[in-house]
Amino acid sequence: TGASREGVFLRDAYLGYAYLGYADLTDASLRDAYLGYANLTDASLRNAYLGGTDLTGADLSYADLSSAWLYSTNLDETNLSGANLSSAEYLGIALGRPYYDEETNFTNAWDEAVGGTLFDPVAAGWILVPEPSGTLLGLAALSCVGLLARRRAH
Repeated sequence: TGASREGVFLRDAYLGYAYLGYADLTDASLRDAYLGYANLTDASLRNAYLGGTDLTGADLSYADLSSAWLYSTNLDETNLSGANLSSAEYLGIALGRPYYDEETNFTNAWDEAVGGTLFDPVAAGWILVPEPSGTLLGLAALSCVGLLARRRAH
């Protein structure tokens, strides 16, 4: 927890299922590494090189991926809720269908390299996860309607 390995070089590393929450991996090179199902909640991957990295099913909620390089990165089923992807590059070339929410920051995120097309998660087929509070309010409203209908039936 909270490990600081700024600028670390971990090419081809196997870190599947690892807990790296709050880790500082700023400027890290994780080329072709396997981090499937790893927990990187609130980790800093600013300016990290993630080309070819497999992040299938990883939890990157609230992680800082600003200016990260995501060329051919496997993001299938990756949780990017609340993540900072501002100025990230090559998101359009990332693989898979990750989850994101309204708090995920795509400011100046690029389909390919900087200066190309701005990234659009909807066009890329990424999965928007609704805000939990809205879901809970909806369930509460349905419960109330059900109780009223039951009360009228008696």
